Amino acid sequence: MTGDDGGLSMTSPKFEDPPLLDILHTSDCLYHVLDIHLENPPRYDESGARIIRCVTRCSNCNPNLRIQQQLTWIMETFPEHKTTSAVSSSKPRYIPTQSDQAKILEKLMTWQMETWKEEWMKDWPLYGPDSLVSGADL
Repeated sequence: MTGDDGGLSMTSPKFEDPPLLDILHTSDCLYHVLDIHLENPPRYDESGARIIRCVTRCSNCNPNLRIQQQLTWIMETFPEHKTTSAVSSSKPRYIPTQSDQAKILEKLMTWQMETWKEEWMKDWPLYGPDSLVSGADL
């Protein structure tokens, strides 16, 4: 799917795909919204009445299909190097040096490129390694 400018939505900010946005923002039946954008013929039940809600197949029509688990984000702290025998348990024990941070970043960037080449490049050539995890997030 492309945006209004003909480019891919991920690489064309503010030109997001209207059908995809409709699916994300609708409270109507997801199948009904898809049928409209895919230009599928209307669906009818056995009595000949037009079906507007699937009743059981999508999470908008059947709330039991919604993911019930709520995730809570927590921050991790690095343990601090022990320099004395009395280290406060509330302080982190290790803070990476700039040299350590550079090594970590280098390994993450190597992982990012190798993973993209091995698993993504063939099937998704228009998406670069930054599509896995952005350089800023690394």
